[in-house]
Amino acid sequence: MLERNKESNKFGFILTFIGLLFFVILLVVLINMTSKKNKMDQKTTATSIDENFHYDDDGSGIYSPVFYYIVNGNTYSCKASVSSSNRPSSNTTIYYDSKNPSSCITEYDLSTAGFLYIFIGISGFILAIGLYFLVKNFRIKNRFKSLSTKGKLIKGLPYTVKTTNSYLNGHQGEKIIVTYTTPSGETKEFVGKTRYDLDNIENTDVVDLLVDPDNYNNYYIDFDIQYTEDAPVEFYQKKTDSNSQTNDSKTVLQENQNVEQQIQEPVQNVQQNVEPVVQNVVPQVQSVQQPIQEQNTNSLDDFGFYTTPVENTNNKTDNQ
Repeated sequence: MLERNKESNKFGFILTFIGLLFFVILLVVLINMTSKKNKMDQKTTATSIDENFHYDDDGSGIYSPVFYYIVNGNTYSCKASVSSSNRPSSNTTIYYDSKNPSSCITEYDLSTAGFLYIFIGISGFILAIGLYFLVKNFRIKNRFKSLSTKGKLIKGLPYTVKTTNSYLNGHQGEKIIVTYTTPSGETKEFVGKTRYDLDNIENTDVVDLLVDPDNYNNYYIDFDIQYTEDAPVEFYQKKTDSNSQTNDSKTVLQENQNVEQQIQEPVQNVQQNVEPVVQNVVPQVQSVQQPIQEQNTNSLDDFGFYTTPVENTNNKTDNQ
């Protein structure tokens, strides 16, 4: 069983969570606002207003107004349910329930409905992107699971990178391209999915290829795919072309011949210069050696050493 050495697509989960959260909140606010407005059967104009201007944490000035209106001689207040940077108008329309005049909603609230639609659309778009990544990751996991049972893992393949025109969070999309020679000798090219994290991955000299030997269109490319001992694994070995090997051998042989020639040329020059000298010296040595040999021919002992004749002193004594 092969295991994919990659964390879940956190980016997709984060986008989905954020998009879904804001989409639901804004949608609930819009629905409540619309529903409340539909319950109001009467309307009037505000008689006075408290703007309640203040600054938020970002230092931006916003209004949280409270509107006052009169129904049947009684004064009621209606606080805006939203805060805005737009200054409220003193003649704002107030919608209220004739059966319960304190139940109200202001035109100031309804004016923000257009912004709610915009933000709901943005949150929906974020949600869609997150779901796209989740679905994509789910399909990759299913493919990986299928390849784990019947696929073959080739580790340590060199690769090239092809850039795309897509960008995500300031990172340009890139595709990994690898070539692999099948056991039958056929060379195939595999192109990975667009990814935006190659700049953040260390030690990316090689990649691993998980492929279905029965269907080479079904494959998966990633960095350092983990495997167990019983998994079908092949370690990539760079193959050298036989023609290049022959050319390399010829090059080495030629270099050896050049070196040998460079060595022989000085030797031949020395031999040519020394030979005349030897030819002149040898006759002179022979001419000196010959008289010496003739003089000492009779003085050689049995061991080939020259000896000096010793005069017999005993004979001289006897003669005396």
